[in-house]
Amino acid sequence: MPPQAYEGLFKVCTATATMPNVKDAYILKDGAIAVIPKQDTVAATAATLSRFCDANPRATLRFISAKELVLTKSTSGIVQMSSGSATSCKKIKGLT
Repeated sequence: MPPQAYEGLFKVCTATATMPNVKDAYILKDGAIAVIPKQDTVAATAATLSRFCDANPRATLRFISAKELVLTKSTSGIVQMSSGSATSCKKIKGLT
């Protein structure tokens, strides 16, 4: 990944980490942003996803479940995850 792309992702990740329902945020190996939510409810998740996609319409946000967090014991394990089944903001917002 070129340095400029990483810098852009770092800015998105840093901004995402300050969102109300985000405990922590990470850049994944495929360039998506992953978050550990403070509240794992449908309403809280929807609000976070909406805010993220409004701010980053071409990005992808992946929520890390409590079960995944237990199985992944380190930060390096988290960043090696892929966005997998996460739906991109482009698709959610109908930009594709």
